[in-house]
Amino acid sequence: MSYLNPAPVISIVRDASGAALRRLSPYLYSFNTPVKARWMNRTVLDVVTSEFSRLGNHNVVTRMIREGHVRVSSKFVAPDYKLRGHDRLQTTVVRHDPDILADPIAVVYESNEVVAVDKPPSIPIHANARYVHNTLVSILAEQNPAEYSQLRVIHRLDAMTQGLVILAKTSSSAASLCAALREGNAQKMYFARVVGHLAQDEIHVTDSLDHTLPSRQHKPTQEAATLVRTLWRGHLGNGKYPVSLVQCTRAYHWHPPVPLTHCSPAKNH
Repeated sequence: MSYLNPAPVISIVRDASGAALRRLSPYLYSFNTPVKARWMNRTVLDVVTSEFSRLGNHNVVTRMIREGHVRVSSKFVAPDYKLRGHDRLQTTVVRHDPDILADPIAVVYESNEVVAVDKPPSIPIHANARYVHNTLVSILAEQNPAEYSQLRVIHRLDAMTQGLVILAKTSSSAASLCAALREGNAQKMYFARVVGHLAQDEIHVTDSLDHTLPSRQHKPTQEAATLVRTLWRGHLGNGKYPVSLVQCTRAYHWHPPVPLTHCSPAKNH
């Protein structure tokens, strides 16, 4: 996948509360994928309308094919062209990343092997279905292309979570850090504000994690093992609302670690 020139224009705007937001202009983006087995001998129109429904209906996709926004192996084709095994399907679309906070990304540690940064909230780690340029990896590459253009993601935080993120600069350091996480030689620690007070100062959570999204409910539940420790208790709203600050730590020493499927030595785009 790649974006096409011109690159998006970056601007800083203010929302209603006065917070600074990083905003991108719309840009053209090209998806390039090899033809899958289930697509073979089907027309390009049929495949695109059924597999990429977000692009539009039958009439919209037909126009995209005829105008060259959908191509096969970089060539113009007719809507009734039948895909073959060696083909590559390319679609060009207009994308517009959602706004994110324009908070600076502070580097808290750096060596020849890794860089550790304080990720602000609202920023996803790497490209996904909604974001390409408004991501931590992309912004770091913009700020320092010489050092940060080949960063490898070792672990992730949710977009709305602020916290420490460690990124590897080389494939060898990525492999060793991934191994450390898989083998339980490293811990991830979270601090959370909780509505209410826990019954005990320290609890062990061992319940399995169920998938609530319909698209993921067919997947098996995941084992979990988390140590939750209360650090502070208080009240808000003139004492009406109890709140707590808790520390959550994966308890590797008393439960097998959960496999980390997103940890990879390969470069993340």
